[in-house]
Amino acid sequence: PAVSLPDSQFVREALSRCPTVVVSDIIADTDTGRFAHVRLPAHGWGEKDGTVTNSERRISRQRMLFPAPGEARADWRIVADVAARMGWGRAFAWNSAADVFREYAQMTGLSKARGKVLDLTAYGEITTDEYEALEPFQWGGERPLSRGYPTASGKARLVALTPPSPVAVDADYPLRLNTARYRDQWHTMTRTGLSPALSQHRPEPLLEVHPADAEALGLADGGLGRVETASGASVYRVCVSPGQRRGEICVPMHWADAMAGEGRSNRLPSQAADPVSGQPGFKNSAARVVAVKPEWRAFVVRGDVMAPEGLLYWTRARVKTGWLYELAGNGTIDLAALLPEGERLEVADPARGMRRIAVRGKDGTLAAAAYLTRSGELPERSWVASQLGLDEAHASELLAGRPSTPLPDRGPIVCVCHGVGEKDIALAVHDGAATVAEVGGCTKAGTNCGSCRPAIAKLIKDFSSLEQEAAQ
Repeated sequence: PAVSLPDSQFVREALSRCPTVVVSDIIADTDTGRFAHVRLPAHGWGEKDGTVTNSERRISRQRMLFPAPGEARADWRIVADVAARMGWGRAFAWNSAADVFREYAQMTGLSKARGKVLDLTAYGEITTDEYEALEPFQWGGERPLSRGYPTASGKARLVALTPPSPVAVDADYPLRLNTARYRDQWHTMTRTGLSPALSQHRPEPLLEVHPADAEALGLADGGLGRVETASGASVYRVCVSPGQRRGEICVPMHWADAMAGEGRSNRLPSQAADPVSGQPGFKNSAARVVAVKPEWRAFVVRGDVMAPEGLLYWTRARVKTGWLYELAGNGTIDLAALLPEGERLEVADPARGMRRIAVRGKDGTLAAAAYLTRSGELPERSWVASQLGLDEAHASELLAGRPSTPLPDRGPIVCVCHGVGEKDIALAVHDGAATVAEVGGCTKAGTNCGSCRPAIAKLIKDFSSLEQEAAQ
């Protein structure tokens, strides 16, 4: 909630005023957890034992796959233990997940009494053995509303809505702000942000803006921009995109203080909500954008987590053996202080404001590296990050930020499961692949989780059009 709720600065202020904040979670470091006075470790998905209801109303037994580590407990046990400490143990006297399910099933009698369809009272007295052997079932049957709706007329009540006019845009906030979810991240990145594969797709929070708007605002692709609303402000990496509608901007919802110093999108929406659904206005905020021009830019790769302070912008993204940090700021920067102890290799060009440091551990492997510029370009990150924990690269290669033998340019990664780039897909299309399945057969792209298949389909269409134009 310290990340995902709108006007999150207000939420954080409220949490900071609470005399006792108890947080139950499976992740040690979260933005909300940092406000906790008491932390209660909970079971993760594969450690849970109970039931799950999916979107087709099917209730299934979920059984523990792995033993829980340390002092982690089931959610129901945590609630019962806290209640007992508060003097309400008799009201939460469960001894097993089966006890909880029986109480839940009995409570659905309230739903039935009010004419609703949810009714699990037949399961309110099942034995523990029956619960353990419970097979999946669909409450309400296949079509629970086929005999009518639980209304006085038996018909559905449809609510006709007239969309409200857009929030008035004034000269101070002339843009419309939308927030979005990235394909390979989930909510606040507490788990997906720890995956090197998932972090390849969008390693930084991007501010997507139409080329015409970018030109008018003085924004450069790959530069920085600060989005400001009446509720707050946050800095993002600029992505100039013709696919973004003019007059509107888009930022992702995922980044938290645990992953970045900026890019926090829910600082920006207000607490205004839809009058019917109660949904917060995440996707329709009046905003403006100001170009941010840092005096220096840098990136750091290292094996452990750090939290730089006093910068205009920093983010971190998981790589195979550590973390990749993007940094930008003004004034002086103690680059060496961002690196661990070890044998240091260094090169500098004061005239261009360039400095590069590589640190080797006692075993000769790359422990960390930092690259800074005030006026030039920074090397590609992927090869440098891939050298963490290895001793294969020569000192001159580490300081240059590239291998002596150039690697093939595969383009932006499309399929993170198999590391397939745009240029790999373009080559497959050139060789005759005309469907997503055929591209998968050539490259393996889209053959695992499948989240990249829509992107592959679009690339096939784009590359096929280019092939046809070239043929004409």
